[in-house]
Amino acid sequence: MIQRIQTLYLLGIVVLTTLMMCLPLAEFLCGAETFNLYGYGLRSVETGEMYKTTVFLAIMLVASALLPLVNIFLYKRRMTQIRYCIVEFVLLTGSVIMLAVHYVLFYRAFADFDFYALSIKVTMLLPIAALFLNYLAMRAIAADEALVRSVDRIR
Repeated sequence: MIQRIQTLYLLGIVVLTTLMMCLPLAEFLCGAETFNLYGYGLRSVETGEMYKTTVFLAIMLVASALLPLVNIFLYKRRMTQIRYCIVEFVLLTGSVIMLAVHYVLFYRAFADFDFYALSIKVTMLLPIAALFLNYLAMRAIAADEALVRSVDRIR
């Protein structure tokens, strides 16, 4: 299970999506107040108060962090693993789209202020890296399945 390369890819997806939940994705400066966009909502840096929650994004990120963990333990059922990788691809793509939508919505909300600035954090690129790792995991699982089928054909 752990000796397979796709297990490392799937663990990488878990780590990246967990980091997206914990680290700020973007920062908005409005006058004297600073807001950070997390995977679960928009939070003020000074007061720590949550201004807006992003529930659906948080649900998608949690699901996209748990699904690869489940997928790791299905190592005897490779076709099911491939299907779960496809579902993970859909979840990660949906979270990228939702993240972009929330970013644009908050950007427009803060654009009304007299003085504002914004900065995108490196963590905004983590879902793209997770998508790439998911693709690599799916390819490695398919290669394992092809190897097993070729060995069955020889017997």
